[in-house]
Amino acid sequence: MWDFEAGEILAFDKPLRWTSFDLVAKVRYNLCRKLGKKKLKVGHSGTLDPLATGVVIVCTGKKTKMIESLQYDVKEYIATLQLGATTPSYDQVEAFFGNGLLLVGVCLLVTALLLALSEWLQKKRQGEGHEVTYKDAIIIGIAQACAVLPGLSRSGSTIATGLLCGVKKESIAQFSFLMVLIPILGEAFLDMLKLLQGELTGDLGLVPAIVGFAAAFVTGCFACRFMIEIVRRQRLIWFALYCAVVGTVAIISTVC
Repeated sequence: MWDFEAGEILAFDKPLRWTSFDLVAKVRYNLCRKLGKKKLKVGHSGTLDPLATGVVIVCTGKKTKMIESLQYDVKEYIATLQLGATTPSYDQVEAFFGNGLLLVGVCLLVTALLLALSEWLQKKRQGEGHEVTYKDAIIIGIAQACAVLPGLSRSGSTIATGLLCGVKKESIAQFSFLMVLIPILGEAFLDMLKLLQGELTGDLGLVPAIVGFAAAFVTGCFACRFMIEIVRRQRLIWFALYCAVVGTVAIISTVC
């Protein structure tokens, strides 16, 4: 007799072009409908590519706590492969910009140029500047959006752009690290949606999650304070040289 609430371990042959998340969603929907429940804990023990067919292990109820142990079990795979086939990337950023080292190298050189130019202007102004204005915030925000390009440093771009706008080094350092909260919160929101939809699985308890959050928050605050002090006291030219060297190596390795 099946008891899906107490927990069952099921094996499914995933159809072509279904994601593992699609399978979990369909299993959950059908089980909830059959059992007359509004929700039921369902998760899978490993992601299978949408363009692959094969066995996916799905756990229900309390058996979802066994997902991690199932993932680490010794497995033997028998597969049929099609060599030479290519598929588009499911990473939207990578699909748009590509994943080659040439673009990464060029963007690293752009970062180095921005940092070097801002360092030169900062030295010419003898450290003088103003606080972040609304106009500065919009321009710096655009710079952060452009940093989605692979190899273009987010912090380097925002700090350099702020200095080019005439913002004080101390102010732009704090503002740059404050701006990172927006993409972090956005990513956390998307992960929360995936968790609610069953796309993220695991048996992490509430207490370990709270302890991990607290530890990450405290260490993150110290790390931000430390990095702000580095930006305020140290010269950005050293980071610019690092980006220039790495970018040059990346371009050479691509061309040669």
